[in-house]
Amino acid sequence: MKLGSMKAPWGDQVKGSWWKALLIVIVYFVLRVMFESWMYAQGALKVTAEPTLDMLQDPEFLGQVFQVTQVESVVGGILLTLFVIGVSYKVGFRFFQFKTMNWKNILQALGIYLGFFALQIAWGALVTQVAPEYTQPDNQTLVQEMVGNMNLIYAFITVVIIAPIVEEYLLRGLIMKYIFTYTPVLGFIVSSIIFALLHSPANWIDFTTYFILSACLAGVYWYSRRLEYSIFLHMVQNLIGFLTIISMS
Repeated sequence: MKLGSMKAPWGDQVKGSWWKALLIVIVYFVLRVMFESWMYAQGALKVTAEPTLDMLQDPEFLGQVFQVTQVESVVGGILLTLFVIGVSYKVGFRFFQFKTMNWKNILQALGIYLGFFALQIAWGALVTQVAPEYTQPDNQTLVQEMVGNMNLIYAFITVVIIAPIVEEYLLRGLIMKYIFTYTPVLGFIVSSIIFALLHSPANWIDFTTYFILSACLAGVYWYSRRLEYSIFLHMVQNLIGFLTIISMS
């Protein structure tokens, strides 16, 4: 795809796609909030007889909660992911084109990813100079506690497999392609903002860090129009983080 054609609407449109995709996204998040609220409540009661809301803000306490609810967490994540994939397929949404994959497209997508990856490195260096007291996003601390307290296989499934698939389906597939079918630029911006907000940024540095990461994956999908590329690269990104956490523990 030429850069000049990136503003073009998505080709394989579905009638009523915007409200169908929006409904799937809303239902997913409602189910996710209900499930996670139940899971945290049950896990907190297993860790202590009298849990408080302040405890649920403590990454170390949440790490213990993940430890006693890791099976429920993985099963729930798989079921929610299958819900998104199944309902999307049922209403006619199509995301993959494996038959037309070629090395040229793959290398072009990889080039875009590496460009944004370099931007992430530059951003990290700038933050070090501007805010030397800054360490890392709170969400990253929570992920470290989760990986450190969960069975490594369960943690791998959650971080490296489930999270990239469901996030790319929702943010890139449903939001970019089917909610903002005719406005790819707006879809790119909105999906990147939502991705950043989903990672609970505590300040502008957190938000910008996750926005750049999302823009990296959204840029790959926007240019290639291939969800499998962004899912794969998202998995690679999370795998690097996963291995880094293990090596530090």
